[in-house]
Amino acid sequence: MKPGLHIVQGPPASGKTRLALAWALEVLGRRGRVFWVGLPHQRAYVYRLLAEEGAFLGLEFLSFQALYYRVLAEAGWLKPLLPGAGRVALVGEALRRAGEGPVAPGEARLFARAIAELKRYGISPFALPREGEAGRLRRVYRLYERLKAGSLDYDDFRHRALKAPLRFFPWPDLVVVDGFREVGPLDLRFLRRLSERVPVLLTLEVLPEGCAPHRVLEARPVARRVFRLANPVEEARYLLRALKRALAPKALGGRGLPRRTSSWWPRRSALAGSCSLRTSTAFPSRTAGSAPWRRRKKGSGSSPSSTPSPRGGTFLPWAFPLWGGRRSGSGLPGRRP
Repeated sequence: MKPGLHIVQGPPASGKTRLALAWALEVLGRRGRVFWVGLPHQRAYVYRLLAEEGAFLGLEFLSFQALYYRVLAEAGWLKPLLPGAGRVALVGEALRRAGEGPVAPGEARLFARAIAELKRYGISPFALPREGEAGRLRRVYRLYERLKAGSLDYDDFRHRALKAPLRFFPWPDLVVVDGFREVGPLDLRFLRRLSERVPVLLTLEVLPEGCAPHRVLEARPVARRVFRLANPVEEARYLLRALKRALAPKALGGRGLPRRTSSWWPRRSALAGSCSLRTSTAFPSRTAGSAPWRRRKKGSGSSPSSTPSPRGGTFLPWAFPLWGGRRSGSGLPGRRP
């Protein structure tokens, strides 16, 4: 297998991971070494797929961040890590030193996210305009870099890995990058650099601009399977994520449903915990009152709510307008948005 960047494009469940696993098994069968780069939660899934094929040695699962750490450690370029909370604190200090009035609540986190997004695409503060709100971001960005001194945030590891000498020992025979919908420009530059020495298989749903796919996979019919979640907490989290995806705008990958088209009723015994999860996941809803149906006025509106089900069950009705209209006529507990 010759060095190079091999991009496999395909929709979800089109067989990209299985194809990558076949490439990895071919290398492992020759007693080679494989780096599998993916999201942290995919580690157990990848190892389970590998175990189904037999016992193999030589595959190491890494996240992009761990791969960059490995590159900098081998080159001797590591420095102290600045975690996410430290970044927000330094951005808040930069805002204070900018001398443009008191820092509003949440402003430091907002600027920290903007700086992280700029660094993700390799944009320096000097590329920003000098006037307006962009000029303010430019000044805060520069002050943040000065205050950071000898520490490195997560994006600095990506930047430095592009310049550090590659000294893997031993070198992998194949690098698989799987599980990402798309990759950023700096990650793609690093993979191109790495592909000059070893074969790199990159599976994506969205093809990067200016890249030609090595292979394009078509969508496959997916068999529906029903899983039972581990516990009520995981069940509540799954339902909240499903509702957030349904309510999110279509431009962000959601279904764009109006807020009055969905409802979630947890069990009465799980109401307090469900409300806590709802708050921690920023679910856009409000808790309805617990008044009996017969006490509600007819014609009352309804919104995404967390309220005890009259029957004690947990369910997720999607066709809510018609159903909710009938139930609101009977006094369904709920509030207008």
